[in-house]
Amino acid sequence: EIAWIPQQIVAGARSPMVVAGNRVRALSKVSSVGSNAGGVVYWMSRDQRVQDNWALLHARSLALSHGVGLSVVFCLVPTFSEATIRHYGFMLRGLKECETELRSNGVPFKLLQGDPVKTLPEFARQHDVSAIVTDFAPTRINKIWKDGVCRELPKTPVFEVDAHNIVPVWVASDKQEVGARTIRKKINDKLPQWLKDIPPFEPLEKGGDSKASELPANDESSASSSTTLSEALSRMQEATAAADKWDEDALGEALDVMEEVSVTREQLAETGAGKAVNEVAKCKSGTKPLRERAKALVAKWKEAVAKARAESDAGGGTRAMPNLPLQHGCPSLLAACEKPTDWAAVRKGLTVDMSVPEVDWCTPGSAAALVALDEFIKERLRIFAEKRNDPNVHASSDLSPYLHFGQLSAQRMALTVKKSGGKSEGIASFLEEAVVRRELSDNFVFYQPNYDSLDGAAGWARDSLELHAKDKREHVYTLEQLDKVETHARARRSAARPL
Repeated sequence: EIAWIPQQIVAGARSPMVVAGNRVRALSKVSSVGSNAGGVVYWMSRDQRVQDNWALLHARSLALSHGVGLSVVFCLVPTFSEATIRHYGFMLRGLKECETELRSNGVPFKLLQGDPVKTLPEFARQHDVSAIVTDFAPTRINKIWKDGVCRELPKTPVFEVDAHNIVPVWVASDKQEVGARTIRKKINDKLPQWLKDIPPFEPLEKGGDSKASELPANDESSASSSTTLSEALSRMQEATAAADKWDEDALGEALDVMEEVSVTREQLAETGAGKAVNEVAKCKSGTKPLRERAKALVAKWKEAVAKARAESDAGGGTRAMPNLPLQHGCPSLLAACEKPTDWAAVRKGLTVDMSVPEVDWCTPGSAAALVALDEFIKERLRIFAEKRNDPNVHASSDLSPYLHFGQLSAQRMALTVKKSGGKSEGIASFLEEAVVRRELSDNFVFYQPNYDSLDGAAGWARDSLELHAKDKREHVYTLEQLDKVETHARARRSAARPL
């Protein structure tokens, strides 16, 4: 069910910012956010960026709507799977950029080191945190960490936001897909709803001296009214999903709610409710009584908007918003986050393989990611469709490291590529790889518990492997031969040499 989480209008904000409710799911048994001094904590994990981050935007929205502060933590484990300093170094330099940007926006940042199941709950208890928001990751270890945090903090709401996929993984499909051919239509059909611009992350500012947008008469512009409106909109969309047969009862219930709730014109625009109800009024699929109710609701909203505009013009301005926090209000948390992270000391404390050095051709961080994206669009997108599989031609995007560490939003990447005006074949080919097939991988890991073993492979694949297990190999290579590219297959030699 779609429920929208509105972000209040504050000084400097361009418009009311919202995060789609079905991009967010509650991991904890409790979901009520209090006004505790520790405020809302964004537990950054997979999506290591400040801008274009739906999880951070949702945390900011919760903080504003409850009048509390916002802080960001990252839980760093000293070793992770087979990651080397090549991986850790790239990540740490990107996190350093995140910390700098957050602090410049007045948001406290704290690097916690050690097991997240221990360090994060300890931080939350010490500073009386009111809620935790984290980004989505489908892997087993991330689920273990999040389940452990929820277990350690039974009274603290914990929310997970899919800021990594354009279409949230649980929205794209409700099951494990066979392959790209089965998930492609599901994702492409949903892209018009989900592939939209992302609001900027902006500082928490005081709103006492600024003005909010016009409100219809006698409207409280409450967060609950916008949420109620969007929940009703979701029911309406579900009821009218089948063009040939509407769910009349569900549509009637949605209209019941919409007729009672009081909303702002910004909420009508941001949720799309005004347009959606107008389409119901014009459509011939439903019964006449429901169409008439929709027409009457559209007329009521138009009248309220016109009245609000007239009252605003006559009054010479708009209503001021109440004061919102400029600075975090928890002294203990501010003290814990006051000192910037000593990234050099953090690096020295890692217990990873240092023999594999960092690469010098790929600069980490969100700023560098956007530069790399721009270079790809200008220099290689035009040949991507034809040459992307040719190991002798540099046609790839080189964006994988940024996507892997969440330093680049896939949504921002896709929007930028679509708007580039490049060759249609290149754009289509790139979006197939970067959206459809990339999100297919999250679908597999999310729905397949044995994603990292042959037990998770399809039956036909296991049968094929077993059938050919005793086949005679024409060539058998040692690790040294493979390392020196001393193999017979020309294609493998061509692919291995650049590595």
